[in-house]
Amino acid sequence: MSDSKTTITSKITKEAIRSDKARNFFVIAAISLTTFMITSIFSMGMSYIESLNMQALRMQGSASQFAFYQPTEKQMESVYNLDYVRHVGVAHYIGTIDDYPQLGDVIFAYVDKTHWDEMFSPTFINIVGKYAEAENEVMISRYTLAAMGIDNPILGMEIPITFTNFLTDEEITETFILSLIYTDFGRMRSPGINQSLGIYTSYETADKFGANILENTMINIIFNNRIAEYADKLIDDLSFYTTQAYAVAPILNNVSHSISLYLGFVAITAFLMLSGYLLIYNVMYISVSKDIRFYGLLKTLGMTNKQISRIVIEQSIRLCIIGIPIGLIVTSLLSFLIVPILIETDLKTGAVISFSPIIYIGGVIFTILTVYLASVSPSKKAAKVSPIEGMRHVAENQNRSIQAYHSSANGKPLKIAVRNMNRNPKRLRITVLSLFIGIAVFTSAATLSNSMDIEYNLDKEYLYDFMLVSSRMPYGTLDDKFVDAILNEFGDKAHISALIHGEFVNTNEISKHVEFISKRDNLAYDEVIEQLFDKYYLGLKTTDLRMLTEVTDGALKLENIEAFNRGELAFFSTRGFEEWNEGENNWIYNEVRMNTFDIGSILEINIGPSKIPAQITFGGFVELMNPPVSGSTHRGTPEILVSNKFLEPFISAEHEENYASADILSISLDAINENEEEYYYHLLSNMLSINEQLVSRIDAKRAFVEAMALLFVLGSGIAGILSLIGVFNFINVMSVSTIARKHEFALLECIGMCKKQVRQAIMYEGIGYGIISILLSATIGNLIAYALLLYVSNIDDAFRFNYPFVSVLIIYAIILAISFIVPALVYRSVSNATLVERLREVE
Repeated sequence: MSDSKTTITSKITKEAIRSDKARNFFVIAAISLTTFMITSIFSMGMSYIESLNMQALRMQGSASQFAFYQPTEKQMESVYNLDYVRHVGVAHYIGTIDDYPQLGDVIFAYVDKTHWDEMFSPTFINIVGKYAEAENEVMISRYTLAAMGIDNPILGMEIPITFTNFLTDEEITETFILSLIYTDFGRMRSPGINQSLGIYTSYETADKFGANILENTMINIIFNNRIAEYADKLIDDLSFYTTQAYAVAPILNNVSHSISLYLGFVAITAFLMLSGYLLIYNVMYISVSKDIRFYGLLKTLGMTNKQISRIVIEQSIRLCIIGIPIGLIVTSLLSFLIVPILIETDLKTGAVISFSPIIYIGGVIFTILTVYLASVSPSKKAAKVSPIEGMRHVAENQNRSIQAYHSSANGKPLKIAVRNMNRNPKRLRITVLSLFIGIAVFTSAATLSNSMDIEYNLDKEYLYDFMLVSSRMPYGTLDDKFVDAILNEFGDKAHISALIHGEFVNTNEISKHVEFISKRDNLAYDEVIEQLFDKYYLGLKTTDLRMLTEVTDGALKLENIEAFNRGELAFFSTRGFEEWNEGENNWIYNEVRMNTFDIGSILEINIGPSKIPAQITFGGFVELMNPPVSGSTHRGTPEILVSNKFLEPFISAEHEENYASADILSISLDAINENEEEYYYHLLSNMLSINEQLVSRIDAKRAFVEAMALLFVLGSGIAGILSLIGVFNFINVMSVSTIARKHEFALLECIGMCKKQVRQAIMYEGIGYGIISILLSATIGNLIAYALLLYVSNIDDAFRFNYPFVSVLIIYAIILAISFIVPALVYRSVSNATLVERLREVE
């Protein structure tokens, strides 16, 4: 019996679908559009997050999370047995190659298969060839090959390489066979990042040159998870000796920065589901309302409420079989176009287009859920229809409407329109909500796009109009002749960032710091002295006050700034004084360690190879913004920031033997008289060679403008789709409602109303929907846009509220025009027949 009932409902469902092709078209279009929007958001969201993580890895140059040097035999045995370690990679350093100035010092090394497959390969692209196993085989990046003068490399070709052996300091020249070529992103790292380019060879080669010993070995680790916690645990478990060097990757948690993105995509998905729900609900509800007599007849024939409800829901679900695949296909095709354009405007290393099954499974599930929820209410309406109500539906509704118009509207079009809008509150809510969502999304997208303060963003990221840096990686310095040419032309407008070397003199003024390091690392006082003052040099960087942010209270007060400029005062950079805080999941200053230095104390420093003595007063801690060189100091050796004035007596242009040699890391310039474009092309055309690189606000501004224009187009496109859904809903409601009431309008004409009055009543009704939607958008919609802007500005402070009045007024005008024109056009189409013909028609 149950099977027969199922068969009957299935047949009726098929017949209902077959008989209402217009309704089917609207439902399928709505389902396809909903599927496309939801799946596209999933695709863009997952692709963007994966691309962010991949950029971080590619810019880092390795997926390694922790590395330590010169392991002991016991450490080598133990590290493979740690259950929280996923991969262990081994590297043996053979020597360095310095024949190619634009590359700087290139590492020549062997990395084992695990290191290559798990740590290097994920950060490279376009890998061609095989891992180096035979003696004298090498693996080289395309960028390095180009710097070597090999623009068209061929696997198997012979390449002569000269390197300095780490063990013997001997310069060796050998011919190697190119076994593998790849593309890396080392050239895209900021100048000075402590990541060297490398040429990698086989174990046989490392063995040949005596590099396969623990002294030349580095171990790289990938943990199972919780990098910061396991890094500390590994140090304890392997009993690191006091002078053993190690490094933790800067990417401590790949997904932590993406939480706000996830929340944003969840909110957008919910919004899209609501839009799809309204669209599908409207079509189905109007369809059920139109077929009340049909469902009443089914009740007369013995159909139960459950069966009728199933008929309505099954119609929508079956139409999903057509609508969902269309939406998925469109998403897949457009992903290749939209996702890379959207992502590559923000990321330097290209887009990762995610085709995870989760995207499509999620799109299908959320769409089916949306369709089901949108069909439930119409199905309940159909199930509640009684046989008598179905038979009397048309006449009663018509008689009620005629009496209402006659009693309360007195034949006035405006009153008739108001009466008709209040006659069906649910239709009023759905129609207004559909229009409101479209307008609100457009307003939010336009507000975000209009509120991006590009100049503020540039001021935050670019302290000068131009920065000239060496293209030689990683610690490349500018050529002396180039520096002289810049100084001759720009004079004191050129701000130099230089690096010279010196060492602390052990004095009582810094004894507290020595004692702190001694207790922290469990070292003898003399051992700390040896490590801090005898072996390791101190970097002194000249800088401009524009690059400094105060950390110690009063550090940048006026008298200190004047003393700094005179070369009498030095600041310590906060770098090297930070530590990872597990509780707050961020870096914090180690104030205890910072307090070991007394502000106002005299620092004694020996500068340069001749150790020229100098003294300077310590003025406090500052943060160095956009540092021209990156890196960390060893075991707490501070990084001192001084002005050019302090260094002048110690630097000789001729680099005489008794003077310190300064490495010029960068030169920063501001355009004179704001002729930024003129200076840009002058520097680009006349000053730069292959060894220098120009970083400019102009290029950054162009990129920002292009990115914002693209984001505005994409945002407006999404908002436009949602607005079209609202307009489509409005047109659908007005069309079906007007067509359903054409017999009623004919009766109104019979009691004395002319066609013009009826048309005016319908037009006033449409305009009423539009005005209510606009009023809601101007109040609640604007509050939503402002709240969204506040949320985004908490993530990125480059947003300044700037309401897009012109764009919003245009969309308001378009909505009013549609509200005015559509009802009139629909009424014209149903009023063409004669009055007698329309009176004979029964719903």
